[in-house]
Amino acid sequence: MKWVYDREQTHKLESARFTNANMLRSSVSKQSKCNLTTRDFQTYFKSVNDPESTFYQPDDDVLYCNDRYLNGELDVMFTELNLPFTTEDIFKACKNLNIGKSAGSGYLLNEFFKYG
Repeated sequence: MKWVYDREQTHKLESARFTNANMLRSSVSKQSKCNLTTRDFQTYFKSVNDPESTFYQPDDDVLYCNDRYLNGELDVMFTELNLPFTTEDIFKACKNLNIGKSAGSGYLLNEFFKYG
């Protein structure tokens, strides 16, 4: 049933972008409200990555990636990911987004980021 609700919500947002900008804006703003804090995220991610935690459940991919990390094989990737970026970089990325695509799990359409 959840996927039916998700599909209906996505359809509403997709049709609203052409017919009702105010509905689109209010729908998007409702979706973005969240009671979780950054502290909650920090606590959660620390627990799922801590072998001593009951939430830690590694699979083969995680173990493989951890071994590669410990061997220093991922240093190049982390160096590339840790580069600073500017506001202009974000604006440029938003300008290059494709329009007419379905919304993701956050129900945010690319048009929202591209056109505000």
